[in-house]
Amino acid sequence: MRAVVAREVGEPGDVLTVRRVPVPEPGPGQVLVRVDAAPVHAGDLHVIRGRYGYAPPFPAVPGLECAGTVAAFGPGAGDGEYGEDGLRLGQRVTTVGVTGTWQEFVVADAAQVLPVPDSLSVSTVAQLIVSPLTAWLLVAGLGLGPGDWLVQTAPRSGSSSSTCHTIWASAR
Repeated sequence: MRAVVAREVGEPGDVLTVRRVPVPEPGPGQVLVRVDAAPVHAGDLHVIRGRYGYAPPFPAVPGLECAGTVAAFGPGAGDGEYGEDGLRLGQRVTTVGVTGTWQEFVVADAAQVLPVPDSLSVSTVAQLIVSPLTAWLLVAGLGLGPGDWLVQTAPRSGSSSSTCHTIWASAR
């Protein structure tokens, strides 16, 4: 399979490369997800540049979330037609708290794989976690109240859009 790999800390254009790597095998309680889309978040780029809250060991596959489909189960995951984790082969899913999503397949614990409705687009599913969570943490962390102002920059970004929706929903 193909994976985008950061060879070392540095500017993405200088250190990212596409490599062929083996498809990972899901272990006990894990799910293999075929990645259909993985967004590029500002946080991903900061990780590559070494300016984020954590640094993976390099070389590393970046990526903080993805949209995909269940491709295989490790032992104890997905038992039966619908496992206790509620997942089935071919089901559309998103990942939560899984890194290294800029590759064709990713392994995750079954608890970190959430089913998504078919009515959502792949691009929407790929951005369900990081931007809305960032927006909620920003708004909740600032403790904004009625009449308070928040200056929003980068108005077309996923986090900015989610922040506007979060403020609107909390004001209702």
